[in-house]
Amino acid sequence: MPAIREIEDAIIARLKKNLSYLKKAGPLSDFLKLQADNITTVTPSVFVSYAGGGFSNPCMNTGLYDKSMVFAVIVVARSAVSQEKLLHGDGGSKIGVYEILEDVAKALKGETLGLSINPLQPISEDALDGTQTTAVYGITFRTKCRV
Repeated sequence: MPAIREIEDAIIARLKKNLSYLKKAGPLSDFLKLQADNITTVTPSVFVSYAGGGFSNPCMNTGLYDKSMVFAVIVVARSAVSQEKLLHGDGGSKIGVYEILEDVAKALKGETLGLSINPLQPISEDALDGTQTTAVYGITFRTKCRV
């Protein structure tokens, strides 16, 4: 059974590899350390966090359970030009938050990341916070393993 941190690290590694345009990919603790002024220096970026889980289907013979887990990927993008460019990009080198969300889903959907887990499945996307120049969105994924 992989540890929560192992899965989180594998998600971060996959995102770094597949979304090479990111300036930062790391655990949520990295995002929480940033001051509001510093966020502009590391966008676009993604931050990964374990959002919780549950246990089911106990096996009395072995004492094992199925553990479902949810991981959140926080996407942060910035554009000083306009809200339109922030969300949709500029059609060139500036990528909008919606495209980043789609790229995250493509990079992780159906992946086991080389671990003993069920394939990751996206379950929701949400706008979390934002201003005229910064957008913070989240996309969550579910997986399961035997513990």
